[in-house]
Amino acid sequence: MSKLVGNATLRTLNIKEELVGKVVGGGATLQAGYSIGTTAWKTVEDITRNDKLCTGLCLVATTCEGVALVASSCKVLPFRYRVYIGAKTTSLAVMRFRNLCRQANGQLGPC
Repeated sequence: MSKLVGNATLRTLNIKEELVGKVVGGGATLQAGYSIGTTAWKTVEDITRNDKLCTGLCLVATTCEGVALVASSCKVLPFRYRVYIGAKTTSLAVMRFRNLCRQANGQLGPC
């Protein structure tokens, strides 16, 4: 009897782990897709303003978001979590600098 209950509990735990893994992976994929759309929109805005520095920063951020999307959805990549964290961190830092540069009104050196 205890073996039957133990096996049922183990199966439930395995199903729960698989479900959590799929939900977390799906959430990361959705967030990366949203970020790609946001940075692509900002890239188009910067192109229409003829701002080369901000356009370049947006292109770098969009590329990093694409790498994060591939890392979150491709299960066979070695060190995929490290690649995901590195790409997201780089993208966030580049976009923060881009937003700071855009709001500086020429008071920062490269902007």
